[in-house]
Amino acid sequence: MSKRWLILLVIFAILALIPLPRALAQSPADAVVEREFKTILAKDNAAMTEVHQWFHDNLANLKKSTEQRTALGQLVQQRLTPVRTTYEDFLAKNPEHTRARNAYASFLSQSRNDKEAASQWEIALELDPKSAVAWNNLGVHFGNLAIQLKELEPAQRAIANYIKAAEVAPREPLYLHNLATAIALFRDAAAEHFKIDRAQVLDRALEFYRKALDLDPKRFQLAAELAETYHDIRPIRVEEARRAWTRALQNARDDSDREWVNLQLALLHANAGDLVSARQQFAKASGKHYAELHLRLAKALGVPIANVTATNAATCEFKIELRRADDKIESVSTADQLVLSITVKSGIGGATVKKSSGVWPASVSLRINRPVLESFGIGNGTVTINGAAYAEQQAGRWHLAKGKTDEGELLPANSPLQLRVRKHGDNGMEIELPKALLTEKTDTLSLKWIDRYR
Repeated sequence: MSKRWLILLVIFAILALIPLPRALAQSPADAVVEREFKTILAKDNAAMTEVHQWFHDNLANLKKSTEQRTALGQLVQQRLTPVRTTYEDFLAKNPEHTRARNAYASFLSQSRNDKEAASQWEIALELDPKSAVAWNNLGVHFGNLAIQLKELEPAQRAIANYIKAAEVAPREPLYLHNLATAIALFRDAAAEHFKIDRAQVLDRALEFYRKALDLDPKRFQLAAELAETYHDIRPIRVEEARRAWTRALQNARDDSDREWVNLQLALLHANAGDLVSARQQFAKASGKHYAELHLRLAKALGVPIANVTATNAATCEFKIELRRADDKIESVSTADQLVLSITVKSGIGGATVKKSSGVWPASVSLRINRPVLESFGIGNGTVTINGAAYAEQQAGRWHLAKGKTDEGELLPANSPLQLRVRKHGDNGMEIELPKALLTEKTDTLSLKWIDRYR
């Protein structure tokens, strides 16, 4: 089984914290209660943002000093305790406020109190068995337990909870997507739950992927993940997989997506032993966006590609500084592309890229060995963009910063400052920087990141 499945439930844990449409939420009892609830949510967000900033600003000291780590831990507890108390006071007065239960559970989960979070989701379900958010998040909880403990029972509970979420909200593609991924990941548990042979499990996963795609037919990542499922099916179903990748190609948003599909089709035909078709498909990929995979496939197929090398002279010179000594960074640059590959030991870090001469290449991207970034920020001295990124969802939620802690408004999808996210390898992501960030006056890029599972 591909390692790509192992990171997906982590992504869903982050997605579960994103507010869903109000149609899925409980109606407020009255305007006063609703205003109080919104105030608590604002306090929650402000506290978490400040805590993340403390970690970021004290990385060097935290690494060197046990006392500093202890002191910061106490400070974090002091900062979060009043928010927790506020939630508990509100729920004592409004015990049947399901939205508050779900929000409090998410707060507890972010505070690493997973068992308490699960208890709150269970209470929410006792109050409202049709709370799809709670069913989904319990699925996340048990899925994470299954990964950690490598046990069948929590995996079965994860699948059962995802099924309930999909039953309660059958028109929400996210829950069907989560269910499909859990089935593909926990194959023994899925076989037991559905009373089917293990060889039939991936067909069941494909069934739910298709249902999700029917509800969101233009979503590239859904179509691509459906097609990728065929890589794990033996014997290889070449025609079915080819049709799935053709549909993904129709949903492609840009040259990067199209290149990914063409490379995957080349891989499909190569694995099936059809080297002629593999080479024909490979010829449609430039190697601009996935140079590493492009090179590996070229070697496997015996195709010379002198135009894609890691030793071409760069048109700009730059210096890179990492905030953590145990992190590593490598760069590959050509006249058209700069790729910075960051390997981090801790989930909290940062870097500075200083250009000393030349111009930025047409394409600049960052690769990092993390599938989910709870917080990622990049600035050029004039503009700072903050948000969260999810490799498997090939998406981010980006805001223009207003000062140190205020995210500001969510960037529209067509903003020239949008960052593009795609998965890289089995357990990482690539973030493509917007050209609008790399102006002629941009000499320094400042990066910072926080991984939720640090």
